[in-house]
Amino acid sequence: AIRARKGSGITLATLAFRSPKKQAPSSSYRRYGRNDDGGAIRYDLVAASSTSDLDAVADDLGVREEVRDLQRVRIDQLTVSYGDASESVTLYVFPDGVDASRYVGLDDASGAEVALDDSGCAITKSAEQVLGFGAGDIVHVQDPTLAESNVEVNGVVTNYLGNSMYMSESAYERCFAKQCEQNGLLADLNGDSAAQIDFADGLTGDERLLSVTSTAKLVRDFSSAFTLINTVVYVVIVLAAALSFTVVF
Repeated sequence: AIRARKGSGITLATLAFRSPKKQAPSSSYRRYGRNDDGGAIRYDLVAASSTSDLDAVADDLGVREEVRDLQRVRIDQLTVSYGDASESVTLYVFPDGVDASRYVGLDDASGAEVALDDSGCAITKSAEQVLGFGAGDIVHVQDPTLAESNVEVNGVVTNYLGNSMYMSESAYERCFAKQCEQNGLLADLNGDSAAQIDFADGLTGDERLLSVTSTAKLVRDFSSAFTLINTVVYVVIVLAAALSFTVVF
């Protein structure tokens, strides 16, 4: 009887492992205006270019029927340090006065929205778990030009799928003591997921764009990965049940 309970424990542990993983893609990717629950990612596409090409790229995309809305941002790759730990984090800088929550989820664990003021930043839960800081702490940041500074964490937003930091333009300029030059676009697109993926794929040939990422494609790829994980978990469950049966009888 004791051995049978051990086998059951394996099965229950496997079920517990499976549950949160299965929910991750749908809960993290919900676009603004299309789901009342919001989500970590609310734009349909992000494109990065050089600052010199951004105006032309924005003009070209702005007249496309596939594009519903465009928001200019600055995108950078930072090294964020806290204590002895450091991590690469993607920075998104929004112009002052823009409602950033239209494009990214800024809710903390309590459901309160983290404000992007003129001095601090919001940073994702995944980065917090790696580095060990908390809301109100000061983290050290270094940009690709090796400019360094310290910035206060206004809040930790609920996002486990990537290391991201969000700032207002004023906070960025105060932090790095230089003008914020926009080099990226967040886009809200028309059409279904397949149409949005096709549109994003069609942009990859534009030499002015350094990177293009489709949210719909990320959802599809994550869903495929989690389907594979679920399949493996089901196999483990069956094997655990078979082991329990064998031990008992």
